[in-house]
Amino acid sequence: EYKRKLARVSLVRKELRSRIQSLPDLSRLPNVTGSHMHLPFAGDIYSED
Repeated sequence: EYKRKLARVSLVRKELRSRIQSLPDLSRLPNVTGSHMHLPFAGDIYSED
């Protein structure tokens, strides 16, 4: 049972590592906003004004 779970965890780790490496490096993308763009607060979006 332990070895089966350990093998499964190892497989998931390997898959996760592979997926992370295939993600684009966002720090290398050009800055298209001209400055740091901050996301709005949830309260600002969902306020009932």
